[in-house]
Amino acid sequence: MLLTSIADRSFPLAKGRARATALTSLFSIGPGRQHMPKTAKIKAPGPHLASPSLLWSFFLSASLARLFSSPAARLLASPLGAMANMNIFIGTWRLDYNQNFLIFLAELGIGAIVRGLRNMAREDTIISRNDNTFTIKTKSTFKNSEFSFKLGEKFDENTIDGRKTQTLITLDDNNVLTQVQQWDGKECTITRKVDDGKLIVECAFNGVKCTRVYKKE
Repeated sequence: MLLTSIADRSFPLAKGRARATALTSLFSIGPGRQHMPKTAKIKAPGPHLASPSLLWSFFLSASLARLFSSPAARLLASPLGAMANMNIFIGTWRLDYNQNFLIFLAELGIGAIVRGLRNMAREDTIISRNDNTFTIKTKSTFKNSEFSFKLGEKFDENTIDGRKTQTLITLDDNNVLTQVQQWDGKECTITRKVDDGKLIVECAFNGVKCTRVYKKE
């Protein structure tokens, strides 16, 4: 009855076969299929299960997210693309020049005579390795010194200028060797890195910094 009513309003003069043809045209009724008018509302399909391909895509995406967020992946994505390497420090390094060394020694409380002798001394630094134990030897015309350490473990150090410190040495992923000396509530930081074939040593205490540059022998 609904279709008849619509036909009566849309094609009042159509009769018989012409009326049926007009009605078919209006609703696009064809063999084996029927389309609703454009104004008709279509109900959303009911709940259904995700396809296997969709589930596999979700699983693969989650697995890749976990993989590329891991510490190992972040390290491989770093500029170095590899783990820190202590072996680049191994060898004999001869002092080439100092910057601000006398002022730094004065800030440490080193006397004038010792400051002068240290500043004028020829000096070699020898870094060696025995398994996980590293040794830094200093040979100079002023005085010799030596200490051994393991990365990440505190040890007692007798410095070349006479201080007795609790020292911790660590190596970061950028191959910067950091030595922190603590004594009498004070703290001195010494960093070492190899740049363009040279050993760059930077010392800092109470805001005063100095740089010492060595060439490999």
